Amino acid sequence: MKLHLLVGLFSAGITITAQGNLISADLAPDPLLQPRFSRPDVGPLPSVPSSEIRVLVFPHAAANPPQGGDSVHDRTALITSGVCRSTDPATGRQIESGPRLDFSADLLTAPRYVECDRPVRVERAGAALNYTYRGTFIVRRGTVRGTPSVEVINVLTLEDYLRGVVPIEMPSSWPSEALRAQAIAARTYAMFHIALARSESPTRGWDVDDTVQYQAYTGTSDEAAASDAAVASTAGMHLTYEGKIIQAFFSSDAGGHTENAENVWPRWGLVPYCRGKPEAFDRAILDPVRWGPWTAEFTRADLGRRLGLDDVTGMMVPASERAASGRAMNVRVQLRNPQGQNSEKTFLGTDIRRVLQLRSTLFTTSVTARGVTFTGIGHGHGAGMSQIGAKVMAENLGHSAERILAFYYSGVELVN
Repeated sequence: MKLHLLVGLFSAGITITAQGNLISADLAPDPLLQPRFSRPDVGPLPSVPSSEIRVLVFPHAAANPPQGGDSVHDRTALITSGVCRSTDPATGRQIESGPRLDFSADLLTAPRYVECDRPVRVERAGAALNYTYRGTFIVRRGTVRGTPSVEVINVLTLEDYLRGVVPIEMPSSWPSEALRAQAIAARTYAMFHIALARSESPTRGWDVDDTVQYQAYTGTSDEAAASDAAVASTAGMHLTYEGKIIQAFFSSDAGGHTENAENVWPRWGLVPYCRGKPEAFDRAILDPVRWGPWTAEFTRADLGRRLGLDDVTGMMVPASERAASGRAMNVRVQLRNPQGQNSEKTFLGTDIRRVLQLRSTLFTTSVTARGVTFTGIGHGHGAGMSQIGAKVMAENLGHSAERILAFYYSGVELVN
């Protein structure tokens, strides 16, 4: 294996996407193309090396899994069973210390650097889920939808970050080789975004957030011995294509056939290492309740409301509008306006999936007396590694992590 430096490692024309994973489909918009957070330039921030990652853990303007949305954005607190110390990153002067540090947007005139000697919980008003974190924090003023907010950025080593990613992206009870494949894919994905954020968005101040906009991260809350072992046994391993770190897409279930990345995100062009292919196992071995076909029914009124259209009378996907995998590239929606005139409008299959919150674009449609029924298979965008596929390849076919990754990412090299 050879060492690759984290400099200029992402390919032109490739950008970011939400991950469709085991806890949720990837329904969120691209966070670089449609940023949810912005901030004024309020002062110097601590610089961190590329061996560390900066994770935005508060606030959550959108209700993306696993955290969900925050009802209050302009105040929070860091709470620990030990002691947290807040300092001015520009001077190193200590500002305050204690087991609880409160922050509000109206009083945050400059960023704070916070170190705690025990795991930390970020207080979230009205949130159903609260996680604990290790590492250090940058707390600063930001904005959400034009109103002041407090941003909390968890800064920690890439390997510690992965300990909080792998068990929430893939059950720690799954085979060790599947977990190792997930650890390598997650590390590669994170390294890609470290490089991307610091090159393309240097003033943003964070590399990824902790939701499925990037990949799920729950700090120390879900850490497990098996996933920790997968991270440790693959330390530093990542995937490259022609010497550049790839964006290692993955989703829960490719539905029997992975997808070309450009069919999921047409505007980005060809991604040479994400090529669609039939999966290497028979789906008959999967639990039909968890991994079998799904259905979703919508009334005409509901479809019209969600799509912002007049009365929807039908919906179809012509064979010519399907990818080789069978996924819907385009969906034709039949309409009738209040004057009784018929028309048709075409939507991208990925847009229909996002708006209707379908599990995948691998679906068929049928018109009913009440509306439209979707019947489909799979969960997620289908590009790159299928997580259930990795499980089956490890558990039933005896494949190693390296072989799993070589199958799902075409022409890549595993380096350290």
